[in-house]
Amino acid sequence: PTSIVSYNHLGNNDGMNLSAPQTFRSKEISKSNVVDDMVSSNGILYEPGEHPDHVIVIK
Repeated sequence: PTSIVSYNHLGNNDGMNLSAPQTFRSKEISKSNVVDDMVSSNGILYEPGEHPDHVIVIK
């Protein structure tokens, strides 16, 4: 299977802002949605029902 790893390096006040679990989860979901949108809008690379494994790393 295809896999994608997303790295989000924190800058400015992101580290402090993401110390709250709800804020961190919200960021994680929004980053995940980028790949979901890419897959759903690209029928050339991904067949219907096909989806790459995706891991998000926020540091």
